[in-house]
Amino acid sequence: PLQVGSALWALVFLSVLVFPLIYFAHRSIVTLLCMEEEPLDYSGVVAHHLGRTTGVATVVVYFFTFYAVLTSYSIGLNANIGAYLYREAITATNWAKGPYLSLIILFCFALLHIVGQQALLRVMTLLASILVVSLLGISIYLIPFWDFSTVRQMPSTAGLTADVLMVLPILTF
Repeated sequence: PLQVGSALWALVFLSVLVFPLIYFAHRSIVTLLCMEEEPLDYSGVVAHHLGRTTGVATVVVYFFTFYAVLTSYSIGLNANIGAYLYREAITATNWAKGPYLSLIILFCFALLHIVGQQALLRVMTLLASILVVSLLGISIYLIPFWDFSTVRQMPSTAGLTADVLMVLPILTF
């Protein structure tokens, strides 16, 4: 994310490209959900309007999408926490290289789930708020270090392509 500042034109290009795609897709989903009189989830609404096969296909696509996202987040969370604990000398070894840290993280999330949805929502809201405030503070702190020379020059096609490929995962996730 810190390198995105050097890829300003790629960020502008992708924002112009991605915004209408996300806006119209979400608007269509909300319209479809609001049309339904029964309280159904998204796959149920799709199955009701477009058929059972399409509803099952939607569930399969959701499963693979969320599986990929959860796998990448769990691997990243485990690796980052392990590296942080080792770097700060809280642990003698990097726990991310063994099974124990993953089990501890899984236990903590399971405990939050057992405690209840409202507690889990409060904890995640607190963590998200801390993350947003931290990112805002870091961004404001780094303003004196901004390099505006990238705004005045257009990158080459190869450079823009490399920047787009660097920024795309950040905008996607």
